[in-house]
Amino acid sequence: MPSLKQRLEQLEQKILAGRPLGPSTDIPFGIFVYDPAEELEMRRQASLFATRLENGGKRVRSVDLGALLWACLDESPLGPRALEVEEAFGSELEAILHQAHTMVAGQHEHEPGPLERRIIEQLADADRVRDFALLSRAGELFPIYRTSALLERLIGHVRIPTLLLYPGTMTGPTELRFMGVCDPSPNYRPTIYA
Repeated sequence: MPSLKQRLEQLEQKILAGRPLGPSTDIPFGIFVYDPAEELEMRRQASLFATRLENGGKRVRSVDLGALLWACLDESPLGPRALEVEEAFGSELEAILHQAHTMVAGQHEHEPGPLERRIIEQLADADRVRDFALLSRAGELFPIYRTSALLERLIGHVRIPTLLLYPGTMTGPTELRFMGVCDPSPNYRPTIYA
């Protein structure tokens, strides 16, 4: 099996050749699946990948999903205390996670919530030809927010090639298990790179 570096180099060649990352211009998204146990190596390789793309003429717009998660929680009335779950069990834990999910995802299932709005804001001035977005640290969203909704809510708002670095496993042609533990989700329309 190819290493993370080899897989990213193959993807880099595709991007620099001007080939689409996603399935269409309306859905310019790709999902790069990697083993959650390789998180630190993925961060290192992602940095090198971004540098190589920039050396090839792309402007990489890095979006740290972990930092955006904490920004959403910080701006909520409860703040980060919403995640004080050390002593919570059962339905109490579920209620805390549901509340935190609402703070990050918002109230409406098909509209961008606070997390997606921050991504949209960071990429608002992006150039479709030159810019490339790299969404990293998705594992920090676990267990509050599953990424199956994230890219769907960005459709129509983000129009540049965007790669989500996805810690998880594949269980079928379009089914992914976030962090390798969530129930498989078949709801991914972007191109999957596994």
